[in-house]
Amino acid sequence: MSHHWNTLMEPSTRPPLRRFLVIERSVRSGAYPNSESLADELEVDSRTVQRDIAFLKDQLGAPLEFCRKRNGYHLTDLSWTLPAFQLTEGELVSVFLAERLIRQYRGTPFETDLARAFDRIASARQAIRRHRHRHRSPVAGREACTSIAVRSSA
Repeated sequence: MSHHWNTLMEPSTRPPLRRFLVIERSVRSGAYPNSESLADELEVDSRTVQRDIAFLKDQLGAPLEFCRKRNGYHLTDLSWTLPAFQLTEGELVSVFLAERLIRQYRGTPFETDLARAFDRIASARQAIRRHRHRHRSPVAGREACTSIAVRSSA
């Protein structure tokens, strides 16, 4: 019997690329989404969204910042984009899973080799990112947080 893979997987176990794209689109729109509103939209737990946001920031260099006044995330640099055009979905999933794998093997004999391999991949990405940062300027006229009423997450 043939099944499409999405119908067999829980939303939080699907590849993260779709979640990353939704998060980027939402913060780029100026809607100031928070982890709860994104979790509702993505049909995942808010902890999954928090892990995705941490990954976007730490591993993909997303200039995401949480604004307390607006109770949500925004991009501090609108010129940033997901590196989806540089990585296939499979490669992006592999990077995401590699980072999780390293965490699972902390304190084991495999930790050093896994961390070294991941660091080599991350170093190559950082070289590309540094090149991009040299050739762009901050977003003019955009303030990180203005005095607008706090949005509810409902």
